[in-house]
Amino acid sequence: MPSLRSSSSRSIWSRIPPELAAEIAAHNADDVASLRAMSLVSKGMRSFAIEHLFTVIHFACAQDLTFWGAMIRRTPRLQHIVKKVKFSDPNKRWMKRHRKVRSPKPLSSATVPPKVPIMPNVRVVEWEEDDENIVEISATMATAYMTLFPNTEELYLSGMTFDGFSEMSLNLTNSSLDGFDELATLLGTCAKLRVLSFRDTDVDEGLGLDNGKRPKFNLTALEELRVIECGDTEFAEFDFLVQLVEASRPNELKSMTFAQGFDFGGDEPCSLLAMDKLLRLAAPSLVDLTILLDDTAGYDLSESLEMLSRLPPFPTLDTLSLVLDDRTQEVLNALQSAPKLTRLDFRMIFAGDDDDDIRDDFRDIIGEAFPWGGSESMRSVLTRKFPLTQRIGFYFCVPRNSAIHFRRGFRRRMERELKDRLEETNAGLGDLLEVGWLDTNFDPVVYSKTNGKPTTWKFPPGSPEPPTEESDCESDTDSDLDGLERVIHALLD
Repeated sequence: MPSLRSSSSRSIWSRIPPELAAEIAAHNADDVASLRAMSLVSKGMRSFAIEHLFTVIHFACAQDLTFWGAMIRRTPRLQHIVKKVKFSDPNKRWMKRHRKVRSPKPLSSATVPPKVPIMPNVRVVEWEEDDENIVEISATMATAYMTLFPNTEELYLSGMTFDGFSEMSLNLTNSSLDGFDELATLLGTCAKLRVLSFRDTDVDEGLGLDNGKRPKFNLTALEELRVIECGDTEFAEFDFLVQLVEASRPNELKSMTFAQGFDFGGDEPCSLLAMDKLLRLAAPSLVDLTILLDDTAGYDLSESLEMLSRLPPFPTLDTLSLVLDDRTQEVLNALQSAPKLTRLDFRMIFAGDDDDDIRDDFRDIIGEAFPWGGSESMRSVLTRKFPLTQRIGFYFCVPRNSAIHFRRGFRRRMERELKDRLEETNAGLGDLLEVGWLDTNFDPVVYSKTNGKPTTWKFPPGSPEPPTEESDCESDTDSDLDGLERVIHALLD
């Protein structure tokens, strides 16, 4: 069989109609190796391949920015192809994958102002600071490079620190910026944000500028706000989230997420003051609400329930997602009416990646959470409060680096054990029940029907991929052993 680069192969590929070439490239949009191969066989195929090869780009060191600038000078159309950009300094995994890059310079050392052309079609920008990094990405550098993406609609900030000590602040002669001013300056580069996400983001208060001189930004078009592991209840008197919505009030927030973060035990999403303020602001227009807190949260349970009970009704709320544990019923009872709610999602959060630990935690969760409603069925309790309910979902939230995502049989057994527990406790969910799997970002995981592997990502490069079961035999034939294991487990408990 001739290689892709042979003369006969090149002549064949060069005769492919443009419409078919475009379809082939689109079909392989998530397969970088195939797209690279396509770009080598002919100029025509290369033209279609790069449309997908450079839709998403990742800058992990200052050299990447220099290299990208040179690429755009050679191929100017690249600057119009990019739709999503991620900035994150190299961590150990990245270094292992890119051994050819010697002594990568941190992103904070990148040239300011940027020497890279504007990319007008970028809609999504991510900034991620890793705990392993010694040198932080500065607010100055981030703000300077955000000007390259004037049409940003989605902004994700993870692990970032805004403390008022950036060059942007120190270069001012008569006054200085505090952490909030630095964040406001960065947000001011985005003309019309629809999605704004904060994960483990620190914003320090300082003297800052007078209110009349505060940097301007616009959140009026914001539709989705995510707040994950950003709060410290000891400093509730200053909460940057409250200041943000007070300075620029979103008109119609449709989706909100409050979460402790995937590895529970960290900071709360924000102060109760901020959560209360944001929920009241969004109540009239909110369609999707996610509150992921477990019993390790720093909030006092009674104070949390009281805050929820004082909230106004949610007239347009369609979907509500909560952590499944022994207090989920109390949280639901505290919430005011949501007459249009059709979907309830309960998430089981697993922070580790050890199979046995996850299975033990799972059994603890379903043991504490059920039965639901005493003598009354779970279905009856929930549909009485939310009469339009059409789906009640249970989701396993597991980190991407867990081998469970590659063990179809293990997943099937956990799903079956959940359904057995619901049946044993007369939940009566019937056709309302849905079971699924989510990743670290709470995004749905799609598994291949052929081999059971995730289709939405690959195992981290440089790490051996866990073996995948070749068939469903394990999950379909071990019911007797599994049932015996559950009986023994129940007797021991």
